[in-house]
Amino acid sequence: MEGGDAVDRIDPQILGVLFTMVQFYGQEPITAHRGYMNQIRSLDGVPVFDSYIRENKTVFGEAPETLVPVVLQRYTAPTYTNIVDELERATAEFDRRLNDAHD
Repeated sequence: MEGGDAVDRIDPQILGVLFTMVQFYGQEPITAHRGYMNQIRSLDGVPVFDSYIRENKTVFGEAPETLVPVVLQRYTAPTYTNIVDELERATAEFDRRLNDAHD
């Protein structure tokens, strides 16, 4: 280290697996995704988030083009509302886990 600058040591921890790009049929993840998600959940010592984020090429694809984050887009379709709800749930769960890890 130059000049005696001290660097704080970090201790990163895995908060869990968050499933993203989950494909839906009806109101549930497709069978292939459900099977994979259940397989990961059954592994010992692997924390898994309860929340997940669905795939939607339209909503997520247009965000970089418009330079507006997904949660601030002005869509009115129920699918968009579901995506925003999922992002909010995942964020809240991440925040809870992060706070629990620091307590």
